[in-house]
Amino acid sequence: TVATAQDKTAVSPEIIAPGRIDLFVEVPEFDMEARRFFIEKILEKPHDGKINMDKVVRYISGMSGYDLERIGKEASLYAIR
Repeated sequence: TVATAQDKTAVSPEIIAPGRIDLFVEVPEFDMEARRFFIEKILEKPHDGKINMDKVVRYISGMSGYDLERIGKEASLYAIR
């Protein structure tokens, strides 16, 4: 089993007890390049084309990959409507 987190200390010790997790990878907060990569992937989904990528990359500082994926799905559904 592989687990990832941005802060290992925030994960319950019961979850990372020996025998439960084989590999634990601590993922640091995304830098600007990583955030841009995620946004480029998200923008492959339907959108209205009026997105300022530079603004978005600055705005999403501190968000996790999960947060970005969730926002991308919500935005895609909004654009489809």
